[in-house]
Amino acid sequence: MKLRYRAQVWLFIAAVLLSGNLMAQSTGMDQVQAVVVGLHSAQQAHHVDVMLRDVEGVRMSRTDVTTRNMLIWVEANSTLNKTGLQDLLTPYGLTLRCWSRVPRSNAPFKHLDPDHCGDTPSQK
Repeated sequence: MKLRYRAQVWLFIAAVLLSGNLMAQSTGMDQVQAVVVGLHSAQQAHHVDVMLRDVEGVRMSRTDVTTRNMLIWVEANSTLNKTGLQDLLTPYGLTLRCWSRVPRSNAPFKHLDPDHCGDTPSQK
């Protein structure tokens, strides 16, 4: 019983340290959100994320086939813009809608609604 309790305590401590590390990493980061048109499978989304993680300045990329949402954390000084991202996605048969790039914050993440989002101008 004691061993199980200790394992839970260590797991909790690790989670707290990890979340603190992620918050520290968010400084100087921008958050890119977009709706991806043409996404057909989780495998395709995974390939896109792997490719984007190799782009200079990109720290995290998540593309969800169900919601058609893309979330990218990029260094604030990165030159990645909507046109550049679209150029990277074109070989995959994908296009972007509802692009936004704003400074990353700890505000709760909200999905974009693919059916009711107007194209929002990039702030960078």
